[in-house]
Amino acid sequence: MLGVRTNKTTGIYGAPHNAPEGSIDGLPFHREPVDIGGVEVTSVTSYWKPTAEELDALAAGALIEVRMLGEPIPPIAINIADDDVEEV
Repeated sequence: MLGVRTNKTTGIYGAPHNAPEGSIDGLPFHREPVDIGGVEVTSVTSYWKPTAEELDALAAGALIEVRMLGEPIPPIAINIADDDVEEV
């Protein structure tokens, strides 16, 4: 899957300092406050677009893998983007 820049993008994370040159692209993201049980928490969101091959695999029932580097694993949410998010 490819991380995409959207109309909400506010920054781009670079590759880790020890990643081989050209092995990891920068990741567009945006920060926004969200309300969690009456407490405002900053969330960081990135948007991803599956390739044609990945779409075919998903349509055939393939699973989605989420990999975190390091521990503890932070809380995450995986959703379909809202209609107001557009790729730019």
